[in-house]
Amino acid sequence: MRGLVLVYVGLGGGCLQPTPGFIEGDGGTSSGGTPTATLDPTDAGSEGSCGAPLLQCGPLCIDPSTDEDHCGGCDGTCAPGEACIDGGCEVACPQGTLVCGIECVDVGTNEDHCGDCSSPCDSAAVCEAGECGAGCPQGATDCDGTCVDTQSDDTHCGDCATACGLGQDCIDGDCVCDRGTACGTACADLEIDRDHCGDCDTPCSPSQVCVAGECTCAADEAVCGGACVDTQSDPDHCGQCDDPCGGNLLCALGECVASCPNPLSECDGACVNLSNDEDFCGDCTTTCGPQQTCTTGACECGGNDTACGTDCVKLNTDEANCGECGLTCAAEQHCTGGECSCMGANKACGDACVDTKNDPLNCGNCDTPCAPGQQCELGDCVCPGATTLCDGDCVNTLADPLHCGDCDVPCGGGETCVNGNCQ
Repeated sequence: MRGLVLVYVGLGGGCLQPTPGFIEGDGGTSSGGTPTATLDPTDAGSEGSCGAPLLQCGPLCIDPSTDEDHCGGCDGTCAPGEACIDGGCEVACPQGTLVCGIECVDVGTNEDHCGDCSSPCDSAAVCEAGECGAGCPQGATDCDGTCVDTQSDDTHCGDCATACGLGQDCIDGDCVCDRGTACGTACADLEIDRDHCGDCDTPCSPSQVCVAGECTCAADEAVCGGACVDTQSDPDHCGQCDDPCGGNLLCALGECVASCPNPLSECDGACVNLSNDEDFCGDCTTTCGPQQTCTTGACECGGNDTACGTDCVKLNTDEANCGECGLTCAAEQHCTGGECSCMGANKACGDACVDTKNDPLNCGNCDTPCAPGQQCELGDCVCPGATTLCDGDCVNTLADPLHCGDCDVPCGGGETCVNGNCQ
């Protein structure tokens, strides 16, 4: 707490009278934030030993061009909310803010001036009620220690617990599909998807296919007892529904036979052509997917699609099979031209998409962290405000006695750093 100090000045006759004239310092700084030094008070109002452009006011060396308590001279005091600029009181700040330099600042929430003008927070901290602490800036949510925008983050969409599926983007807090319809975390083509035929909640039976949003049987199959069967080869429905072959007979071309004629092969009592049968493609254990056809004993897809398992996919755009079957992109990445990449100006750093223009851990490039206290601005690590990077720390070279005026320029014993000069 500051206290009133009384200075006794000798008057005629040798009597000493108290002269209130100055306030005891709080560590060598005037209330306007200008570094000061304590001198002989009898030289008040002159340059004394302060040295231009500083002025001695009581025991303090002040800069009358910027000091709010001595603006323009020792007796010039700016009103609350005003700044001393070039020796004149200017700039009225709104209620609840302070003048820091030539800015009006809310020191209750400003990370560069938290609690007072000279107290910046670390880059990872936020200013709340004038104190630096862990937390997230406005518009971001803390999800397990990471600040995310739940309106656009694919792994925390709408809230911390909701991750979008492959092929989905988080837009305004909702998972939206690039193509198709969002059914839970899956993107489905309701026209052909057997699990989501016509709508998200309608699956087809194992023997059915989805055609134009309707569950139906293939063109060469018939509905027998609610199931799709091939009456040309099914031994329980040989030639027509409910007409089984007896004994050890097989069904070939809709007729019961003792053995399969060439080029057919026996699979589970049915005589099938392994070169073109989607249920037995190439051998008796391979079944093609609903969008695939069996061609010369191999499950194939039409157009530019590629068969990956029982699915037909576009390797240029499929996040689960990007460039090749089984190559899955990270949650924040998209498959473009057969390569996993990030959207917009973001860059893939490992499995994460980051903006290297402002990410302090990947500033300008992946795995390029800024020093403690630095911020990443336009891809460069910089110190906040008027501070300078010295030996890995951001310091104020105008007032730091270890780095006075420049890095590694210490002041001598008993000296203070005033406006970058040791005094």
